Amino acid sequence: MINSRHEARRREIADIVCGLVADLGIEGVTIRDIAREAGYSTTIISHYFRNKKDLLVFTVKESRLRSQRRVEEAAAAGGNLQTCLEEFLPLDRLRLAEWRTWFGFWGSAKNDPDIAAERLTAQQESHHLIVNLLETERARGKLPKSLDCEYHATRLQAVINGLAGLVTMDPDAWSPRRLRSMVAWEVRMMRKYNADDE
Repeated sequence: MINSRHEARRREIADIVCGLVADLGIEGVTIRDIAREAGYSTTIISHYFRNKKDLLVFTVKESRLRSQRRVEEAAAAGGNLQTCLEEFLPLDRLRLAEWRTWFGFWGSAKNDPDIAAERLTAQQESHHLIVNLLETERARGKLPKSLDCEYHATRLQAVINGLAGLVTMDPDAWSPRRLRSMVAWEVRMMRKYNADDE
């Protein structure tokens, strides 16, 4: 049985790591940094995680799950396609830190099979989540019946990932309004989609 207090503390530490990785990069973060930021000793950190790698993999997984929950909650609350897709975007400090963390981890994926596996899981689950959003909108009659949801989910993933990359490099150039407008354009194009045009 999982101890809920134990898991809550692990998530709390992971949130701190997310912020540190976003600022310092993976290589720049040490267990000592994490302990100092959390207000714990390094021994306490070691109680919750086997080693730095265990902590980093848990952090990126928790960050992914938090992002997915936001999208799912927006959909469950009756949010439209635009609103749900916006939950993926780096529209505030927290989501920008998440994206910076993911990009930092992605750079390590080539040499670490555990991080690579988490990266692939994130990609697949995000794709599946977007497909579900599109299929729901199509079933409601708000997207054309002929729309290829798998294809357009991939396109949306590429757009969202690309926008996030631009924002992490130059956040001052990308206001929330500008980000939302880019996604809104993609949604409008899907609503006008006609398979006969291909």
